[in-house]
Amino acid sequence: MSDPLPRPRGYWDSEPGSGLGRTGGGPGSAGTGSAPLGPPVGGGPLLGAPPAAYGRAGHGPGRGLPPPTPRTPEYTGPPARVGAAVAGLLCSLATLAFPMLFVLLGFPLLVLLVNVPGIAYGILALTRTSEPMEVERCIRYMWGCTFVYIALMCVILAAAVMVILALL
Repeated sequence: MSDPLPRPRGYWDSEPGSGLGRTGGGPGSAGTGSAPLGPPVGGGPLLGAPPAAYGRAGHGPGRGLPPPTPRTPEYTGPPARVGAAVAGLLCSLATLAFPMLFVLLGFPLLVLLVNVPGIAYGILALTRTSEPMEVERCIRYMWGCTFVYIALMCVILAAAVMVILALL
């Protein structure tokens, strides 16, 4: 059983007139049947040979070469915003100052009000950096929790200040 496609070596080393090699009489051939030096005469992808004569479809003149492998990663979007996740986590951790302030004001029960969801989403955003869309979602939720927590603390602090002023 013969190979329907010629091997690369067979193209250059074939005898003149076989349709695969160079035609005889060119420079460097010297009529010996050895492969002459210089450009090919007839055949080849740029000189009018059909695609089946110089390689498998889709692989061009590089016969016998494996198909090219893609060099793009699975996700070609922008990288995860790790800096924004770190900044948001630091802001969420900074909200731990409110429970400490409640201890100083004499309201130990309000120490239980901690921004747990904001801190949890910040940690989650930093642990899933391989999934940029998940990081973006966690950053949004983290900032949302932090802003709602700060608004709640402002309302509680305003009420605490009014109670303190009413007692004086």
